Amino acid sequence: MAQLLEAKTNLLRLRQNIPLATSELSAVEEGLTAYEQLLAKLADVPTPAGPTPRQLGREHLVQVESSEQLTRYNHG
Repeated sequence: MAQLLEAKTNLLRLRQNIPLATSELSAVEEGLTAYEQLLAKLADVPTPAGPTPRQLGREHLVQVESSEQLTRYNHG
């Protein structure tokens, strides 16, 4: 799970910190969409300990937010 969170963080960093061409930005956005779809699929797959991520509950998961989301939250 940590690798998935790191992947999302890296994609968000690419989108925010590096000037990207339209095709590159599209690829990053597709990667973020694929990431979200993978998380949805894995929500009901048992962990090695037995419970699924959904059963573990959202309080055990970390939500990674982009700085854009944080800015809107702090200034909203």
